[in-house]
Amino acid sequence: MTVCKTSALDLKALQEIENSSFSSDHISARQMRYHLKNPRAIFLVSKENNKATGYILALTHVQGYARIYSLAVSSDHRGKGYGRMLINSAIKKIEEKNIVKINLEVDQADAKTISLYQSFGFEYVSVLPKYYADGRTAIKMSKVLNG
Repeated sequence: MTVCKTSALDLKALQEIENSSFSSDHISARQMRYHLKNPRAIFLVSKENNKATGYILALTHVQGYARIYSLAVSSDHRGKGYGRMLINSAIKKIEEKNIVKINLEVDQADAKTISLYQSFGFEYVSVLPKYYADGRTAIKMSKVLNG
């Protein structure tokens, strides 16, 4: 298992992971290509045997916070530590940028992912009804960094 910066060679596999992981609100291939060069993006991929197994995309803001925009792991690699490894790597990269807070939104029905984020110290902030395009509710979570 490794985590590294995403490259254009990873995008086809990441698009497949994206489309199989979410029922709506997909990140398009065009958006992924944009974030490869976006200086505010932390776009990391997890790999096994040089094959993409998942990704995390975080965006930093000049106001001193970051947002974990998306996290996805292929269905055959879930529960094996890839999500944990991606979150840990993203937090380290975010801390290097002197960011003081990380925000995210997660599907209210996704108890496993909520629990994973809580294990990193993310705390419940609020409920966001009908947040996703298909009407699902999200939970906003936040983590203050030690900086």
